Amino acid sequence: MSSDAWGSLQEGLYRKFSTGASVIILEMGFSYGTMLFDSLNNAAMANHESEAPSLNDLEQLMMKTGCGKLKISGDLEKGSHILLVARSCVFCEGKNAVEYQCNFLRGIVLGLSTGLYAKQYRSLVNCSREADGHVCKIELIGK
Repeated sequence: MSSDAWGSLQEGLYRKFSTGASVIILEMGFSYGTMLFDSLNNAAMANHESEAPSLNDLEQLMMKTGCGKLKISGDLEKGSHILLVARSCVFCEGKNAVEYQCNFLRGIVLGLSTGLYAKQYRSLVNCSREADGHVCKIELIGK
């Protein structure tokens, strides 16, 4: 499903469920992120010369599907602290950033990181308007 389609689905959920949609959307993102990890991992295992999936693979995949301009940094080797910065995020740009808080993208990153590093995370998100446009910052802290 394209990022525009996910964005449209998200808008429908907020109209229907108001603020309760945040939890639904976060869980949908987590499930999608887990599915992405499984897909990337299965492809890597099928090709024995291929490396295991990484967050950089997620970054490339999500940029190809139109989610926005992503940059992932932090402790990518152990996964203890991860920071994703999204510019022009399709899930909340042009919307009420305080209400939307990029829950779908946060769920995707949580799902993929949980599969990749086999640990649980606490997540923080901050969506705001800056001088050069809309920016979402998602921070994952390993438990």
